[in-house]
Amino acid sequence: VSTLQQAKEAANGGWPREMPKLLTAGAAVRTEKWELAPTAFVFHPSKGEANPRAALRDAYATRAVAADGKADANRWILKPSEGAKGEGICILDEIAAIEEHLDKQEARAAEGETVSSWVVQRYIHNPL
Repeated sequence: VSTLQQAKEAANGGWPREMPKLLTAGAAVRTEKWELAPTAFVFHPSKGEANPRAALRDAYATRAVAADGKADANRWILKPSEGAKGEGICILDEIAAIEEHLDKQEARAAEGETVSSWVVQRYIHNPL
């Protein structure tokens, strides 16, 4: 099986027999059984309007509704993508703060500074 969609179809929507037990129970299972990785977006500071900001805002809003006011249920992790070895990672829970961080990266790129692309991903506390 070469793609996630093909695996889902081959297992008739259930779990494949080879799926490790830790990935099929507890906090590892989210609302959609086949959501094996949290929602993520890649932002390239030099691409400006071509970045997926609208999709990020939609995902944030959708998660905010699902979080139903739980204080830490809509956290997002921002990670530089070019070999930062854990440096520069931040966890934010307000869309304004996330966008402010991305705006700063775009401003640095506009000034000619070499800036890493960023992965913005829904944060999963204690995934297993």
